Amino acid sequence: PGVARNTPVLNTARLVTSAALINNVVSNFGQVGIEFSGDSGNSPSAAIPMGKIINNTVYGGLTQTGVGIVIRNNASPTLMNNIVANTVTAILVDTSSSTLTSPPDITTTIFQGNQNNGNTGGTLVGGAVVGGSFTNGTSPFGSNSIPVTNPSAPLFLNPSVGNFYLAPSQN
Repeated sequence: PGVARNTPVLNTARLVTSAALINNVVSNFGQVGIEFSGDSGNSPSAAIPMGKIINNTVYGGLTQTGVGIVIRNNASPTLMNNIVANTVTAILVDTSSSTLTSPPDITTTIFQGNQNNGNTGGTLVGGAVVGGSFTNGTSPFGSNSIPVTNPSAPLFLNPSVGNFYLAPSQN
């Protein structure tokens, strides 16, 4: 992403614009569906990429596979309107990213069939939850989570042949 730009106001957060991943289907991956990473070096402190991961469908496979979205090494993207389904872990944010002055912002994500919806550590505005369970019934994705009445209803028309159009609503 480059270096933090010199402007009249000092950029003490070291944030720089970065890549945008928009409107993709990532399916049947091995270990990680989408990885958004910064620089692990801390001497001198590197720039912190703040990209966008928007309107993506991340599908592990017919059986739960891998990690859907990984954010690591001092990265601070915005995740918005994504679907993460059939993964072992839906979203994983490492400590270096979750403890930033401006941590990742994870908003309105739909989860289905994940073994673990994830460790986020980011600033969360809300998320829709389809299936899955949370420790002690508490969602790590904010208090604005949307309850879904039928979590076992199919989310996609036919993912086994790559048809990820949304199925008619059963909720």
